[in-house]
Parts: sequence; C-alpha cells; structure tokens
Amino acid sequence: MKATTHKRFNADDVLRMAERAEQNAAEVYTKAADLHADTYDVALLLALADMEYKHKEMFAAMRERLSDADRESPKADPYLKSTLELVEMVYARAGEGRPFMVRPLAAKATLQEIIQHAIMGELETVAFYDSLRALVPGERGKKNLDRIIAEEKGHVVALRQRLLELEARQ
Repeated sequence: MKATTHKRFNADDVLRMAERAEQNAAEVYTKAADLHADTYDVALLLALADMEYKHKEMFAAMRERLSDADRESPKADPYLKSTLELVEMVYARAGEGRPFMVRPLAAKATLQEIIQHAIMGELETVAFYDSLRALVPGERGKKNLDRIIAEEKGHVVALRQRLLELEARQ
C-alpha cells in the first residue's frame, strides 16, 4: 500500500493562497454590485470588495517582506510547487470568493442573503487556514497564518456588523 504524503507549504505559499482568496472575494462582491440597482446595496458591496482588495494588498506586502528561508520548499515536498495547485486549493477549499459563491447572485439574492453567504464563506476560510497550520513548518509560517486567520475573523465581525445595520434599516 502506497503511503500518502501531504503537501507542506511555506510562508510564501500560504500568503499566495490568501492573496488569491481575497481577489476571489473582491470579484464576488463586485459581481454582486453589478446585479443590484439599489444605490445603498451597490455602495455597500463595492465597499466590501474594496476591503478584500486592501487585504490582498496587505498579504502581498507581507509576502514581499519574506526572507529567502521563508520561501524555501519544505523538505517534505520534493516536487515543484505549482501556481495552478495553489489556485486549485483556494478554489476548492478556501470559503470566501469561491466561484460557487457567485451562483446564488444570478438569482438576485437580497443583500442580506449575500452577506449571510459571505459570512459562511469567511468562516470556512478561517477553518481552511487553521487546517493548514499542521502543514506549514516553522514559526514564521505559523505567525503569518495566525495573522491571516485574524484578518478573516475580522471579516466575519465586519460582515455581521453590516448585517445588523441592514436589519436596523428595515
């Protein structure tokens, strides 16, 4: 029986995944804004997209500051790291910004439904990054993961606050 080896990720890999997830989420909010006519809805959705773009930029800046050691392939993974593999992982496992999140938007979901869906995506993203902790060697990689997780939890709080504001408006 062949042993299964798990891919291990360095800090650079994790930050690339985070950047892609933020980009995906921003695109979801932008698509949602395109589907809504209400000025308040559009402004809120574009503000959420902007928040995701800013987080992407923050993760890119963190990645730029990594040392060469933080970019080295972990010894447990002798194979070439592929951008396609990282993108596929983000699409398949990270909650926020997954392409499936756009599907309900085609049905003209309400702003509340979009935000509730986004909260679920953010919570899945937190769980995804938490599960990566075992696959990231070194303290620096884990610290970057902790920072990403804290940002994603911040998204949940911000989205819940927006949801409360919407409920108060009605």
